[in-house]
Amino acid sequence: MANDEGLSPDSIRRLFVACDLNGNGYIERNELAAVCHELDPEELQKVFQALDLDGDGRISLLDFSAGFDSVGDTLLALSRRRRRQQLIKSATSEELEEFLARLGSDFDLIS
Repeated sequence: MANDEGLSPDSIRRLFVACDLNGNGYIERNELAAVCHELDPEELQKVFQALDLDGDGRISLLDFSAGFDSVGDTLLALSRRRRRQQLIKSATSEELEEFLARLGSDFDLIS
């Protein structure tokens, strides 16, 4: 049976094996960092925690398989945060002022 992303259990297992760089049957933090090098340390921590379901400091195949969907949600949230930060960094002060003016009092409710 495939999960919502269409990956079969065998595909998830192959992905796990590819991430288990030293072949010991677990993905340690340094291995996850090596394969997810685009993540900053805070993002890496969130992904690692989402996958290390039993909290033993390493990700087993069982953890990886069970946590695969939640990691997708975690990565999506991180991606959205990055895009917001990039937009804020690239926006001029006039664009930010215009945006805040459009938000009006609603901004106070969400900030």
